[in-house]
Amino acid sequence: MLLMVSGQWMLSILRRQLFINTCTFLMVVVVVLHVSALYSRTVLTFVLKILTLILVESCFEFHMFFNCRNATLALPILAFTSASEPPC
Repeated sequence: MLLMVSGQWMLSILRRQLFINTCTFLMVVVVVLHVSALYSRTVLTFVLKILTLILVESCFEFHMFFNCRNATLALPILAFTSASEPPC
């Protein structure tokens, strides 16, 4: 029962984190595209826009990898500590 509840809790945390990261990424994309729209005729701005989007995407992938890894490590620790508590 505890593992099922902990698993649902972990999935809820991961879904919320994915939603937050997606919203943040979309906000960055909108800001980059909006600001660079004024200077869209220059090649340098286009290159900087592409590089910025690639950098932001790679940062989110790196961040999500460590969040998933930490959540996977936290589940056995939570189960072990919950099982070792004396009953009240």
